Amino acid sequence: MQTAAPSVAPSAPPPHCARTVRLTWAEGPTKGQVHEHAFHGDGTGHWHALRVDDAAAQADAPCVLGQDDEKVMLISYPAPVAGYMLSVALNLETGRHVAIASNGKSWQAARGTFEFMN
Repeated sequence: MQTAAPSVAPSAPPPHCARTVRLTWAEGPTKGQVHEHAFHGDGTGHWHALRVDDAAAQADAPCVLGQDDEKVMLISYPAPVAGYMLSVALNLETGRHVAIASNGKSWQAARGTFEFMN
């Protein structure tokens, strides 16, 4: 006897999908910098560096947000003007993050803290 696969209704976007995250970098090539990442419910986002007047320090890009449990959230998106792909794991319990930035030839690790702005 064959059984039909259960139908899966699309889930509502997680509550963080329309939020802004401020990343403060403590280690890595962005040490001492602060970036805000605004995520929209449509799968896009905008990031910009605070206190930096530079077109390469901001961009709109498609983004991926993932959350497997209540402890970790993953953010990943390209930064086309800067030429990097950034992936950041947020530890929701500690407020710390770990990131990997890659330009297709090399990668760099970075760490710091984060906070939700809204």
